[in-house]
Amino acid sequence: MPQIPIPQDWDGVSWRCIQVEWPDSVQYQAILHGLLSYLMRGRLYDGTSGSILDALAVGDEIWSRNTPLTSCTGVPLPPVPIGPFAGSFGGVGGDCEDCEMPCINIAAGLKIENGKLYAKNDCCEWIEIGDLAEQAAPVDDPFYDPITPATYYGCGKAKAVLDLVYEIGAAVWDCLALSPALWVGHVKAAAPGYHLGTVPIIGAIQQAFTVAILYGEDVVFGANNRQKALCSIAGLFDDDGAKPTADDYLAAKTAIDIPWATAGGLRGAIGNFWARVLDTLGTTDFQNVAILGATDSTANCDCPDQIPTLPFPIDEMFYDVIEGMESVSLSCPFGAPEKVFNAESVKGNRIRGYGETTTNPNQLCDFDLIDEPGIAVLAGDELWALPSVYSKGATTSFNLHLGLTQHRVGGDTEAGADPFGDDTEVEAVPGTWSKLLTLTGDPATLTRIYGSFHWYADGENLDMKLTGLVVRRP
Repeated sequence: MPQIPIPQDWDGVSWRCIQVEWPDSVQYQAILHGLLSYLMRGRLYDGTSGSILDALAVGDEIWSRNTPLTSCTGVPLPPVPIGPFAGSFGGVGGDCEDCEMPCINIAAGLKIENGKLYAKNDCCEWIEIGDLAEQAAPVDDPFYDPITPATYYGCGKAKAVLDLVYEIGAAVWDCLALSPALWVGHVKAAAPGYHLGTVPIIGAIQQAFTVAILYGEDVVFGANNRQKALCSIAGLFDDDGAKPTADDYLAAKTAIDIPWATAGGLRGAIGNFWARVLDTLGTTDFQNVAILGATDSTANCDCPDQIPTLPFPIDEMFYDVIEGMESVSLSCPFGAPEKVFNAESVKGNRIRGYGETTTNPNQLCDFDLIDEPGIAVLAGDELWALPSVYSKGATTSFNLHLGLTQHRVGGDTEAGADPFGDDTEVEAVPGTWSKLLTLTGDPATLTRIYGSFHWYADGENLDMKLTGLVVRRP
């Protein structure tokens, strides 16, 4: 039935007895019974025309005053049967005195008072079900009142995505012990209702075999790193009811690997595993599962220890590059056979360079523009950086060179940061802040920050990630 407007002309106290001529038929009486019960269903009403909660209260009183149905002489009619006639309108009939049949339909048999849920038993008595103080209202709650706005949580979206990713990841890991013929079906069964891609599933399983050579399941699925991954992707979701964008999906695939990469070594392979697992979802399912978690107020994305404290007073931090920069990504193909090295900046999150290398020495991936601060700087200002990962082989020299363009009257000058990596003056120690340079000269405007990843490699996977880059004024 279509939604109807909620009446606005009743004084809330006056009642009138109205006589209705009705076919002398048990089945037609069942239809009338069903129509009366329908007034107690929230979906009947147009919520934009008034309060659904008020309309439901009136519908409940109408039901109480008119059941059981009575004849024009005031004699109660026999109970009507439960069946397709009453059910076509969502209603049921019964004799509440002998307790043999339900009194009303389930939608009308629920109420919420003082944060507690109550339901009617077979004899119309209200029975307390439980406390709703910490429970989110169901989406299909018949007592939902659209006049009261919902509260949304970006952290809830992130948790819903990560929970599903872990379910899929567990199924992918199972495939290490399964016949290849069972792989795809087994993984898809872990996420019913979603449309997991076959090719991404195979890619995730192949990465699982690579990771399993080096690490056990307890490392890959560790609870501590799972919480850090939740914190890492939570920043991509807003506290609103909107779906995340396709760009958010791409960013999530690079953000999800942060906690595994912070240990250095080859743990970037674990992060790549989880990125591949997330890739099985696709953009549409990623958006849908995020929305399912949007009203989850119980998700915890508080990770105060994820970013180490600055080694100087916070009021000396003059400018935060990570927060000020825009998100940019680029790929640098090179070598024979061709490999690809990637460089990216994610606003509010990281600067990162990662990828495979060949045995060709002295390779470079230029990151021409990281940020355009436009801030006034002075002699003595310092540039500090915080790596969250520095992954390389034992024989590889792998550096991040940073440059700063300073504009003064008469022309621009460049300040080069000390190479940041191994075999340099500044060692890349994950989780440790390091001072890269101190500015000199007359006051200037810092117009550009740029950089390049530079390595002498022999076929290893490289990964460098900065989660902090700030200008300090002592």
